[in-house]
Amino acid sequence: MAASSVEFVPPVLPDARVFRIGLNYLKHVAEGSFSDQELPEHPTLFARWTQSLTVDGAEVPVPAGEDGLDWEGEVAAWVGAPLVEATPDGRIVQDVNTDKMAYGVGETLAHISHTITLRPGDLLATGTPAGVRVVCGEVGEDGARVDDQLRASSVSPRM
Repeated sequence: MAASSVEFVPPVLPDARVFRIGLNYLKHVAEGSFSDQELPEHPTLFARWTQSLTVDGAEVPVPAGEDGLDWEGEVAAWVGAPLVEATPDGRIVQDVNTDKMAYGVGETLAHISHTITLRPGDLLATGTPAGVRVVCGEVGEDGARVDDQLRASSVSPRM
């Protein structure tokens, strides 16, 4: 079967909930409009609709009234199956290790689970590191490609 005849979809369940962390990398906080604020005691959480997710190679439209899109490479963790470098058009603009997170994945999932029952398939996006387009003052061109890579990961097998 040719790839052109297959409809690719994001690797999340249709009813998955996507939790996101805002202001999770201190260098990103320092480069933006939040630089004069202290880090909150708990992670800043917000949700994303699964319909807003896309697949590799898909065209992402720029919303009306916006001058462009931000590149934001994020480490993600799927609940029930644990799991950066962002390069628009081959230029490295975000390069960070997870030890730079203010709130780690386990800590944040524990915080969420105090009030919400997490389900297999739910997704946690850990926030963007420094180097987003809007802060760098760049405007992305139509057709620009942004690649995100997780350079190293390890998964412990269940015993």
